[in-house]
Amino acid sequence: MKLLRVDMGPEKFYASNYMKTYAYDYSNIQKIDEQNYGIFKLIVIHLNSKGSLGNRITFIPSYKNYEFFINGHKELFEHLIDKENA
Repeated sequence: MKLLRVDMGPEKFYASNYMKTYAYDYSNIQKIDEQNYGIFKLIVIHLNSKGSLGNRITFIPSYKNYEFFINGHKELFEHLIDKENA
């Protein structure tokens, strides 16, 4: 498993392997898995189509920043909620 750096912006999210940074659209997210290991949380973003870093992006989020962004920009993730309810 390779851990990447992820930064989320209002239009795209960015994944970096610390050598190169790639931009992805939120609409390309198929699902997001969150795994809680007590001392840290692991996030896996599954993409609809394979990107430059593969079809899965794995990272350890800054807990406050991740939750703040997700809760403050729910419109970016509405397509994921619709899939869960279908």
